[in-house]
Amino acid sequence: MPACILPVAAVDAFQWARGKLSDRDLLLKSRLAAEFVFVVDLPDVRAWRGLVTACRHWHRAGAVGLIMRTGTPLIRQRMQTFGGLATLHEATTPPKSRYLIGPAEFSAWIASLPGSAQ
Repeated sequence: MPACILPVAAVDAFQWARGKLSDRDLLLKSRLAAEFVFVVDLPDVRAWRGLVTACRHWHRAGAVGLIMRTGTPLIRQRMQTFGGLATLHEATTPPKSRYLIGPAEFSAWIASLPGSAQ
């Protein structure tokens, strides 16, 4: 199953990362702007390749950061490796955290991907 990824406005991305905006409000009320990438759903680790492709696309379109929620240990580790900040820990089963990758870290991550222009 592929990843579900949407562009969102930066102000809404920060509000979501802090827990001040729900997924529903982010999806239905946020201005669609290529400022941040919102990973709505990353069903499994195999969907990572689709995430990378979409992030490259949105970065070229002007996105400067990424937000996502994950409870998967491998994805959580990747978020931390790429400079992602765990902004909110949710009491779910399994426990999940919201992550934010800011502009400097997002650009560095995109530049580090194989096939990216140096």
